[in-house]
Amino acid sequence: MIRTPGPQGGSMTSEGITRLVLFTLAVGVPQAACTSRESERPQAATWTLTPLATIGGDEAGAASFSDIRGVAVDGQDRVYILEAQEQEVRLFDANGALVRRIGRNGDGPGEFRGANGVAVDRYDRLWVYDPRARRVSVFDSAGGLAATHALTIQSYGYVWDGGVDAEGRIYDRQGVRIDTLWTPFIRRTDLERMTADTLALPACEAATIPAYTFRSERSSGVIGVPFAPSQYVRYDPGGRAWCADTRTVAIAEYRLGDSVPHRTLAAAADPAPVTPAERDSAIAEVRKFGAGIGPGDPDFALIPSTKPILQAIDPDDEGRLWVRATTREGARLFVFDSAGKHIATAPFVPGVSPWLPLTVRRGRVYAVTADSLDVPVVRTFSVSTAGGR
Repeated sequence: MIRTPGPQGGSMTSEGITRLVLFTLAVGVPQAACTSRESERPQAATWTLTPLATIGGDEAGAASFSDIRGVAVDGQDRVYILEAQEQEVRLFDANGALVRRIGRNGDGPGEFRGANGVAVDRYDRLWVYDPRARRVSVFDSAGGLAATHALTIQSYGYVWDGGVDAEGRIYDRQGVRIDTLWTPFIRRTDLERMTADTLALPACEAATIPAYTFRSERSSGVIGVPFAPSQYVRYDPGGRAWCADTRTVAIAEYRLGDSVPHRTLAAAADPAPVTPAERDSAIAEVRKFGAGIGPGDPDFALIPSTKPILQAIDPDDEGRLWVRATTREGARLFVFDSAGKHIATAPFVPGVSPWLPLTVRRGRVYAVTADSLDVPVVRTFSVSTAGGR
């Protein structure tokens, strides 16, 4: 599989480029208004994340992962982790000990063919989204299969970009081709009644993400400019969508289906510089990519001198928003409350996967990252809000 430089200066696969296209949309954000409002806000608190446990690593057995595609947490702080290569869900207790395995690779009831995401509802039932099998499987809190629902799934990404709301309705991103354009929308499905609603994503203006093109008589390939900023969109089953420009922490919040922003969230942050070593490494990756495709004329002057700030947006179980960022001071989390106020900033660990969402529940943060041997793990943190508000 071809590896190419990603927007943070690391590398991503050709599959990763597809994920980037699926997870980013264009949007305009009224940044000037955000900046003026930010100056009027009181100073945000500094929260602390304390490591609690690490699930996974280079050891053998159920605690060793190769391809994590989803993390969910129930009301007992038990952690469900979807291992995509084995096509099974592994359940761990709050201390990281294995409780049971759920499902396996197959086409039978309670089995998975291409599951790429999990969610836990308010009744602590586990929902497994399986686009390749075109169905959703629901398991009770004891791991027993409770229901299997057929679901037509026409498009999907690397991980399930969706979830389950308080009423048990499932959300996923689908699309329809209008003329020559693929237009995404949010589908909200009641699987018990087999009814579905179509909710429009924000009508974001199209933006051109700079890229390099290589061609030969036999093939062609496109790779994004390293460290180039992009536009970002995220939604959640709470009925909200957020649009942002990754150069800033300025986020327009929409109600799903609305075309006008409900409000704007903002916080001040300085971008991290692209070091000479990072730039040289990224250029080497681009050239390596081109060598496997064909001739090209990449303009490396397009590589910016600073990195994008905003990396990802993740809602928690209390209606707060956690924004992952890369800043001059290092990796940071910016936390906004349900009213849209920037209430806290927390230092964070680098190297957390930008493709997998953070899970924040009951005062704990669960993040997919890698250990020293580049083996995927799930790290758990407690959040100290001393001095917070």
